[in-house]
Amino acid sequence: MLTTFCFLFLSTSLTLAGEAGTGEISVADKATADKTTADKSAADKSAAKEALKPIPKPEFTNAGHTVDDVKAVHGFVKSKRAVLLDVREQREWDAGRLKLAKLVPLSVIRNGELPEKIRKMLPKDKPVYLHCLSGGRVLMAAEILKSQGYDVRPLRSGYEKLLKAGFDKAKPKAEEQK
Repeated sequence: MLTTFCFLFLSTSLTLAGEAGTGEISVADKATADKTTADKSAADKSAAKEALKPIPKPEFTNAGHTVDDVKAVHGFVKSKRAVLLDVREQREWDAGRLKLAKLVPLSVIRNGELPEKIRKMLPKDKPVYLHCLSGGRVLMAAEILKSQGYDVRPLRSGYEKLLKAGFDKAKPKAEEQK
């Protein structure tokens, strides 16, 4: 009985200390932090393992999205064997973006000839994986970029799904400048 009381008292004290803003971490907060760190570590290990695999030949669904596994894509991009291109617009990019992605909005791609700066950052000898918010705009961008000689692979997974799959979110510009 005394043991149960001590455990309950200690658990309540730890939780209350964390809630009171004293800077102490509650048991629940620590467990969440440990799980997040473990998930991140597992995603990094998975990406490293996938990066060693050969990049598959392009295959697409009936809708036109790549069938390449998202974990494999993460590994290819992280090891710089492929490029991740975000075709969302600037305001969407500013609201949240993937750390490894480069921005070329669909509106710029639709204008025809890509500016020299963009052509230099898009290699024609590596796969260029495209992402947007939900997998729609990538199909339009892919059609245009493919006609210009790029090995494009539009992802069905949008921004949020890529975050859940282990891609890192970039820090906001204000934090990057500190």
